[in-house]
Amino acid sequence: MGDMRVHELAKEFGMENKEFLARLIDMKIPVKSHSSTLNDAFVARIRKQLEPELAEQAAAAEAERQAEAERKAVEERLQKEAIEAERRKAVKEERARRAKERAEKAELSAEPSPAGYDWPSRSSSPSPGWLTRRWTTCWRRRQSWPRPTEC
Repeated sequence: MGDMRVHELAKEFGMENKEFLARLIDMKIPVKSHSSTLNDAFVARIRKQLEPELAEQAAAAEAERQAEAERKAVEERLQKEAIEAERRKAVKEERARRAKERAEKAELSAEPSPAGYDWPSRSSSPSPGWLTRRWTTCWRRRQSWPRPTEC
């Protein structure tokens, strides 16, 4: 396999160089810096001693990530529920407002007209836009008031 440098092994274990050097010195492995080389016997010894510790750290980190993901999912669900509740409340208020307007409109239409004048209903009168449309059509042709045969 060949010799490995301390910084390569530290990267493999996901540790900082200074922290890894301190661990190696505690394990009585002769190193001076992060660029020192380690032979295969020392690499095997380091892996044998550090694997269980790193496995525990990795399991704890994974559990923490999973708890964070669950917390985030619950938070998102609660946020969506709050938004949906606000939307439902707004829809309910809008429906109540429209019902109130319809009731007022029905109440006004049921009242007799002032001074006995009977207002024409909307459906019986010609559309109010017919005059405007004819004027607009002829205005585009730069004519003055159209006669019924024109346009």
